[in-house]
Parts: sequence; C-alpha cells; structure tokens
Amino acid sequence: VRKQSPTNQAALVIGSLIALSNRNYEDAIADLRLAIRDAPEAPLLRRLLGQAYRASGRNDMARQEFAAALEL
Repeated sequence: VRKQSPTNQAALVIGSLIALSNRNYEDAIADLRLAIRDAPEAPLLRRLLGQAYRASGRNDMARQEFAAALEL
C-alpha cells in the first residue's frame, strides 16, 4: 500500500506502530509527522507521536504532542 500511496493514513499509522514496537523511533516519528500533516486534529496521532518522542529521549517534544492531544 505504501508503495502505491506513500501518504496513506492507515499505512502510516501501522508503519509507525511497527517501528515503535521495533524501537525504531526515528521511522515512527517520520511516519507520524506525515500522518499528522494530513490529519492535524487527530488526538491519537498526536499521542502516538508523543510516545515516539518520549521513547527517543525528546521529552520536550513529547510534552508538546501530549498537550496538543489533550487540547483536541
């Protein structure tokens, strides 16, 4: 699916979840940032991005995404 449609929302989310489970945080962050670009009002995406940032040690970015998720 991603080869045919690299911005497919479902594929990006699934890819980010796989990347998170494999501790490949940079790939997860990249996928989630793309997904959020098309759906900025999706709290689940913001929460997942916050988790990826936290896991990668970027706590300030994580807090920003968690706060954004709560505001939505």
